[in-house]
Amino acid sequence: MERRDALAYVRYGVAYPVVVLVATAGAARLAGIDAGLAVLFVSMVAASVLVGTYIEGTRAQGGDRNGGAERRTALGVRAELTGGSDAVTGGPSRTMVVATGLFVLSALATLWLGGLF
Repeated sequence: MERRDALAYVRYGVAYPVVVLVATAGAARLAGIDAGLAVLFVSMVAASVLVGTYIEGTRAQGGDRNGGAERRTALGVRAELTGGSDAVTGGPSRTMVVATGLFVLSALATLWLGGLF
């Protein structure tokens, strides 16, 4: 793995999810909502995005219903429009990395806020 790819994984898989979780917990505290419930909601949203992106990606790899093999990305965009074939810089793979990082970190934060850690 190149240094550029590793930094992209850290940025999209760790840094952005941490910012989202801190902002969510802070906004929940200011609004008077339990921070654990807000983080649990973020975890559920991340899980649904993760599953939705995965399902769309597996459907797109089979081509369209008429047998055409038009290459589409996991989000349904034609592959020619996304540019780049890097592991993290493409839109669908970036979505998967962010959603995975957000799901894992929010699940751990939910356990921590719930008192298991």
